[in-house]
Amino acid sequence: MLTKAVDTLHKMLIAIDSITIFQLNIISYQLHVAIINNNSKTPVQLVFNLDELVYKPHLIKARVQSILGFNTKIHARQCVIKHIDANESGLFFEENHLLGNVTGAYKIGLYYKDKLVALALFSKGRRMNRLSEDKRSFELIRYCNKCNYTVVGGLSKLINHFANEKEAGDIMTYIDKDFSDGDSFKKIGFKTIDESTPIEFIMSKQDYKKYSKLNMPKPVEESFLANADNFWLIKNNGNLKMVLTFEEKTN
Repeated sequence: MLTKAVDTLHKMLIAIDSITIFQLNIISYQLHVAIINNNSKTPVQLVFNLDELVYKPHLIKARVQSILGFNTKIHARQCVIKHIDANESGLFFEENHLLGNVTGAYKIGLYYKDKLVALALFSKGRRMNRLSEDKRSFELIRYCNKCNYTVVGGLSKLINHFANEKEAGDIMTYIDKDFSDGDSFKKIGFKTIDESTPIEFIMSKQDYKKYSKLNMPKPVEESFLANADNFWLIKNNGNLKMVLTFEEKTN
């Protein structure tokens, strides 16, 4: 399983013409990728967990292409906003987001020439003490672009459209610090209001599936308790909790 995944990714990276040198090294539960392209002699260093390599190697390739600046760029003003159904949303997130699909109340996409190129998933509104009585807070649960595309201004366009549509008091989101420092959210007005401690996961050494240590399926928990050596214990870097406020509570 792991050998096949490495071979698949290797072939994908070879197909990127602008990469001149790359190295793939597996250290414990991680894949370390070092890349030199035609425009730089300084290696780009990336680290992925093995579950990402085994189950979504195309997203590793997509992240490499994005970081090296090889994505097709589209401006959000060229796109049309549409609400989409759960089936289309689920397929898009499974294909284009490392964490896959998740449930949510509102699914809003950007279409370029009838192609879905960016998607945001929002929760239902919640009452929060930080807001006026008539205002609600909504969570941005997921956002991503289609693989190999960068929609410039896409995140801002979808958030502003949704906030206006729902007359939101604020939009809240969690940022996984393993993948982002939140800069793209800060640029459109989000502020950090909290930061979580690292979260523990376990990963099976047999099938490379990863589970939150606090929410393991019963058979996995029993297997882990019986023989912990069959699993890797992993800690992430925690999350940032960020909020974009449209209307604050007035006293």
